[in-house]
Amino acid sequence: SEASLIHGITDADVDGAGSFPDAWAQFQAFVGDRILVGHSIGFDLAVLERECRRARLPWKKPRALCVRLLATISNPNLADYSLETIAGWLRLEIAGRHSALGDAIAAGDIFAALIPELRKRNIRTLGEAEVACLALSDALEAGHRAGWAEPVSRPQAPAFQPVDPYAYRHRVGSLMSSPPVVVKSTKPIRQIIDLMVKRRISSVLVSERGTPDQPIEEYGIVTERDLLRRISSDAERVFDMPVASIATRPLISIRAAAFAYRAIGRMDRLKVRHLAVRDDGGVLVGVLSARDLLRL
Repeated sequence: SEASLIHGITDADVDGAGSFPDAWAQFQAFVGDRILVGHSIGFDLAVLERECRRARLPWKKPRALCVRLLATISNPNLADYSLETIAGWLRLEIAGRHSALGDAIAAGDIFAALIPELRKRNIRTLGEAEVACLALSDALEAGHRAGWAEPVSRPQAPAFQPVDPYAYRHRVGSLMSSPPVVVKSTKPIRQIIDLMVKRRISSVLVSERGTPDQPIEEYGIVTERDLLRRISSDAERVFDMPVASIATRPLISIRAAAFAYRAIGRMDRLKVRHLAVRDDGGVLVGVLSARDLLRL
């Protein structure tokens, strides 16, 4: 038939195959609670739902992502969003096109290659990807007119909100102090105290260069508590000592892209009140204090 020319499946291939209920049970056991990924997956979901209805099986739409929509978000200027075009843009090769396994592998490879592209657009989590896909109203409407299922799930509002969601919606980069205050390791502690009082800050970062924008490994930290402890134990000499002598290393840090709740958890677990903030390349970009988190 004409369909066999596209997907390569003939009547002989499915002769003696098991029933849909058996295949569906095996598929559900294989998938479990994983996220389904596919190209134009709204079509696949619509077919699966229809077959479940025909077989009088319960249907619950699985959570899914469509690489066609994700590619639209990542590169709005592609001529089209066929599997071949997306793969070509990402410099991927497709083997076994229009076969179940070949197309599935291609969709998986494309999804993996799209992850860094999505990060460039500040999409890092499943929820963020779903919300971004749901914003593509034209593409969703076209699928709806074609009879496809909605490719991604819409978030459901909880019946109650036991915790403040702010820490789960805002990232460290929006709360940190930037640029961070960095001093040279040779500066005397007396000058550091004067600087902290003048700037009304509770910590300084310390490095040989005394500048930000360097790899996080180059820095240590001195907090107001460090200063108080050292003054208490060695008040006569402490003011002329180099600040590097009391700096804490290695520096405890967190990514600017991390959600605020991760910073709260890290401070609580490590019993610290300050975290250096790094970008995805490991470069110092800011500092976060417990005081900053009080904005939550």
